[in-house]
Amino acid sequence: MIFLSYVGSFPLRRSYANIMQCTEDVLLIPVDYPNYIQLVDMIDQYLAPMANSGMGLSLESGKYFMKGDTIKFPEAFDNESLRILVELRNKEPYRNNIKGIKACVTGPFTLSSRILLRTRNPGIFGETALSNPSIVESLSNIVAKFAKYYQDLGADCIMIEEPILSVIVGKKILLNQYKNNGEYEKAKEVLFRGIRLSPNEWLYHYNLAVLFKISGEMDYALLEYERAIMLNPKALSAYVGKGSIYLQKEDIGKGIAVFQEVIHRRPEHALAHYYMAIAFHRLGRPEDAEEELELALHYAGKTNDRKLINRVARYKNEGFIEQGIAPED
Repeated sequence: MIFLSYVGSFPLRRSYANIMQCTEDVLLIPVDYPNYIQLVDMIDQYLAPMANSGMGLSLESGKYFMKGDTIKFPEAFDNESLRILVELRNKEPYRNNIKGIKACVTGPFTLSSRILLRTRNPGIFGETALSNPSIVESLSNIVAKFAKYYQDLGADCIMIEEPILSVIVGKKILLNQYKNNGEYEKAKEVLFRGIRLSPNEWLYHYNLAVLFKISGEMDYALLEYERAIMLNPKALSAYVGKGSIYLQKEDIGKGIAVFQEVIHRRPEHALAHYYMAIAFHRLGRPEDAEEELELALHYAGKTNDRKLINRVARYKNEGFIEQGIAPED
């Protein structure tokens, strides 16, 4: 069954009249799960109340800065749009027009990306709170409180919005930071909090699998890769991770089956060819391993994947294949 919903943003000035008009319009369409009308920037909606109430932020020339070391839930926070939506849903002529109310909350990673630090940290996004895991963790707790507040107001479905998440995960900023510090358990806790807030976000499960892989917890890693695949069947990186776990567990046949599926769906997937080579090497099939290595090298060259190219070169020069999958993959 397919339900209709929407994000909730409209290109109108924030006013009571505009909120009412938009809310009435979407209730008359009708939309199955309408979101409250958003006529305020998705960042300002949450950070401005913190800055205005002195909860660890300050607003300077349109930018948010850390004020101290901690952030707290704002003392005064309200969502007029959600209150109006909840009130109108049970009134005529809107009664029974919708199945429920959705409420979007901007996630901790996205909020962190818009908070500036007084002193820049090393690395990408070093000028923002993204480079400070403790601030991201604090914002995770605050976002959970926003979600609970919306639930108490009458929202039936809470959605955590993370438009910055693909950038963060793509660069593996937090993961690399924790990895470099050896703080794997703290990294896991950040991801656990993310999963509690947004359990259907496959990237949380994927990165948790990587952390379990790093710490040698193969069964948990396999479980999280499978959850990521279930949530996003197109995530070939999760399939490759899953296959690498099978190699670690010496279940070569299952590993080959996974890599073959990836290659069938994307023949140019260099890393899948590389791990096929590992599998064939362990099965004592050097000619097949060599063929897969050549394919891996060919496709890695097309994407300028220097890390994989160096791995293949090292194998060809020294006569061995690295075991398993590197955490940064």
